[in-house]
Amino acid sequence: MLFLLLTLLSTVEAVCDVVFSSKELRNHFRLSKIEFGTRPVFYDGENYLFYKEEKGVGRWFISDKTEGGAIIGTVESFASHPVDIKHISPNSKWRIDDYGDILEVEAKWIESVCGDYDDTIHINSIGNRHINGFYQPLLRKKNQHSLYRSDEMWLYYIHSPQRFTRWMISHDLGSEAGLGYLDNAEKVPHATKGLWTVHTEKNGWKQDPQMKMSRSMFSETSFRSLQKRRVKNIKHLLKHEVKLFNDFRLPLVSLDASKLTSAWNFRVVSQNKFSMFEGQYSSFELAKKNLPRNVFSYEIVANNPAVAESQIRRGLEDLKNHYIDLLTLNLATTPVNELRGIWRMIERTYARAHASAVGVISHDVGVFEKLVTESALPPHIVFLKNVRKGELKRYEAICEEHQIHIRINAKLEGSEFDKARGELQQLATQMRRDQISVQAAWLVKHGFGVSVSYDPSGGKSVTNAEAFLSLNFDDEAMLPSKYKDEL
Repeated sequence: MLFLLLTLLSTVEAVCDVVFSSKELRNHFRLSKIEFGTRPVFYDGENYLFYKEEKGVGRWFISDKTEGGAIIGTVESFASHPVDIKHISPNSKWRIDDYGDILEVEAKWIESVCGDYDDTIHINSIGNRHINGFYQPLLRKKNQHSLYRSDEMWLYYIHSPQRFTRWMISHDLGSEAGLGYLDNAEKVPHATKGLWTVHTEKNGWKQDPQMKMSRSMFSETSFRSLQKRRVKNIKHLLKHEVKLFNDFRLPLVSLDASKLTSAWNFRVVSQNKFSMFEGQYSSFELAKKNLPRNVFSYEIVANNPAVAESQIRRGLEDLKNHYIDLLTLNLATTPVNELRGIWRMIERTYARAHASAVGVISHDVGVFEKLVTESALPPHIVFLKNVRKGELKRYEAICEEHQIHIRINAKLEGSEFDKARGELQQLATQMRRDQISVQAAWLVKHGFGVSVSYDPSGGKSVTNAEAFLSLNFDDEAMLPSKYKDEL
């Protein structure tokens, strides 16, 4: 019986209708035969729900017409499917026309669910990244088979008598020349067995054994299902974890890998129980070559959106990975007037599932606050390496409101920690422990994540990550009274 049920579900054609169930927005939109732009259109009997992008800004609209109609509601979001808007762009504000009164409601408060199983297919290929995306089913058929679309790409069925039956991915609908294909086609792509063949830039047509095709986990959209699968892939690395507001998980302790320059360095830190590494391209590349599966925070430094896009693409292509665990923007060199454009590029990357979470390295609480309050997607995590006096409470207030995880470098650099460093140094001497371990344990006790710096050229050995987490301040008397309640 179970086998029959699974077989049926593997071939059923279903569409994730959009059901809004908040008092500000309460509608049931079903997939429409009308096609507009590069994404599916939905209809509730009176108004259409559709996507449009102008000048690099993606928006979903509710209107009585797809062109030139009265706009009932609009929200900025790069989400591939409107059900995911609240997850991908939680801070973005819906502007809803309530009989002449304009209501503004943050997307995270607008409840939305699928009215049916989400039959969207997510495709991820290292061989040809142009075909990657969420392929959503349309109502019309092609050659009496389901038809799917992901922005500019089509996924469709073609056949040639006594030659082949094939699922093809191409820019040109119906063409026998595309960028990827799967032979011996069944009724739907996900029921077809075999390896995809993709067109690579350097080697022409090649089979891609690493190409991944995934679908919804019944109660979730394809995007949310993909995120949950990724958490399962790193579960063995999450002995001590932190849960981000998008439900992705990270190890509680990470290591700044920017000073690691050899395979030996990475093997040493790996043996010392570190499973999450922070760094730019060079260190990221070394780690991927010399370590088993770990969690990586990939840092980009960009002064405009084009540079950010280039660095993200390089990280995905050259490192031969389907996605980046944590994509982090260093705000130190980001011009304030370019900040929103650069962050939109990161939001787009997240919406396409090329990153499982996004974060920032902050050096100025004012710039950080501007980013958080003006963006559709706030960072999931903020790294603090140097904190000025009085800024930590502002960071905490901002992060508490937006559920952002704070991770502080165990060196406790900056005038904010002058007093604490001195007191903790005395405590480390009393406990006969190294100061970094004590400071890291102190951060954990106060609810922060910990980032550890290690420079092999300094001659010091790296402390085992478990030492930070096994050192408990069970006895409050161990904490000097001057800073018991400092944070």
